[in-house]
Amino acid sequence: SRISSDALVEHRAEASLGATTLLVSSVREALIIKEGNTEGIFADSEVDTAVTAIEDATDVFEARVADLITATQTNASVDGEEIVAARDDVVAASAAMVDLLSNDASTVELQAAEAELGSSTGVYVDTAASIRNDREESIDGVADNYHIVATAALYILLIFIPASVLFLFWRRMQLHQRQANLAAALVRERDLSDRKDAFLAAASHHIKTPLSAVVGFGELLRDPSAHFSAAARRDMIEQLTDQANETSYVVDDLLAAARKDFDELHIEDEDVDLRTIIDETAAGWGEDYTVRLVVNGSGVASADARICRHIIRNLLRNAASFAKSEITVDLGNRFRNVILTISDDGDGIPEEIEDRIFNPYFSVRQDGLAPSLGLGLSVARQLARAMGGDLTHSRFNGKTQFELSLVRSSVSVLAVPALLIDPEEGRPGIESLLDLAKDGPNVVYQPILSLGSDSVLDPIAGYEALARFPWGTPPEWFKSARRLGMTVDLDLTCIKAAVAQFEPPEGDSKSFLALNINDATILSSRLPETLEGVDPGRLILELSEDALVKSYRSTTAAIDALRDRGIRLAI
Repeated sequence: SRISSDALVEHRAEASLGATTLLVSSVREALIIKEGNTEGIFADSEVDTAVTAIEDATDVFEARVADLITATQTNASVDGEEIVAARDDVVAASAAMVDLLSNDASTVELQAAEAELGSSTGVYVDTAASIRNDREESIDGVADNYHIVATAALYILLIFIPASVLFLFWRRMQLHQRQANLAAALVRERDLSDRKDAFLAAASHHIKTPLSAVVGFGELLRDPSAHFSAAARRDMIEQLTDQANETSYVVDDLLAAARKDFDELHIEDEDVDLRTIIDETAAGWGEDYTVRLVVNGSGVASADARICRHIIRNLLRNAASFAKSEITVDLGNRFRNVILTISDDGDGIPEEIEDRIFNPYFSVRQDGLAPSLGLGLSVARQLARAMGGDLTHSRFNGKTQFELSLVRSSVSVLAVPALLIDPEEGRPGIESLLDLAKDGPNVVYQPILSLGSDSVLDPIAGYEALARFPWGTPPEWFKSARRLGMTVDLDLTCIKAAVAQFEPPEGDSKSFLALNINDATILSSRLPETLEGVDPGRLILELSEDALVKSYRSTTAAIDALRDRGIRLAI
């Protein structure tokens, strides 16, 4: 009947309008997720899921419209062609949106596609709503305008309010996040600006003041009309030199702070007597500072003397700025490191800024004192780490402590104090090692057979030199040598004896001599002269399997130099 036909069309038009609402909501949700993905909030997988939801919603929309078209074919009063045209526009706009979302389109392109989809769905909603309303009018026999307006408003709400509310909520969250980010950035910017202003003021003071003194003394000394006694002239020259050095120290810190990569810093590895550097740095201490300086112990590091001097100078000057009456410097060894601890009896560093004291350009304000550059500790730590060490801070027994650790050097046996002898433990002491250094150990030569040799009678490829000590095992002797800081000395003594005693069979000009060696010995400047007397082409240096490589860069350079001489290496 006509009523049932109109009812079917009205029902299916209603269903297609619901599918349209679902499609529009899916697109709006996908756009929000895509925007969040651009800002790193949503993952790519969530964008893919949202795109799939659009495709599914489009399929549902097409199915509902197909049902509507089928219903219109049995109802002559409904124009199905308008529905088909409107459907095709919606499907095309949806496909374009899916393509843009899947291919990282720009915001402008997405906005244009959204507008196109809104336009096409609007046309479809108008068409389907018109058909539905016409069928309702036909069924009821009454043109109920109020009902039409209410229904249209309902679908507008269904289409736009859920997506709009979600979108507005998202934008509000986004706005709050951006405001928080801007506030944090503003705080950082203000802090950076304050630190920059403080640094410029400090740099101006620390450079301009000594330079003014240099210029002033220079002008006085070259004034032909000025007459000074020899003592006064000498005093002015000393002050001029001190102020020039002060400027040089500031420039050193500025240049070090400007470095982007401390790993590329050129470092000269050498034996550095830290006690000597401290004594040199503290020369004239009483004239410059009122606090007392006490230095205890000694230590030799494998480091760069120039850089060590820079670090120690910065640490002592920092301690002098805060100490009340005394600064203590303690030197000693800890396992493979030399430890230099500088303590002062100042008030200490407030807990709230302890984690910032090594930051560049950060300084602790002190009333009545000139502002600091805020570079001393930062530069000192980075320089220490560049040499394989470190610089740390602590508070202990009411004193502020800065601990500098550096790689310990294998020093000459003559520098090892005799009090390190430990005869009660039955281990080789320094006296035993000194006796061995004079006479050298006995050496035996273990033949190395070549499994690939064609000669059954003469398969020997070379010999490995093995030191034999007066008593105990080689590991015991080397363990004691390591404890006494004499590893390199003992190693070189054994190598020298092995080279001197090596006498290959007459006529043998091919077999090699293998010598055990550790990393520290490879870096020793005394190694080349120890190896003299043997054809480099016959030497194989075996790196000990328990060797601790303290500097791969230095070791690589030393190995390359040995290879250039024709010496082979084995592990």
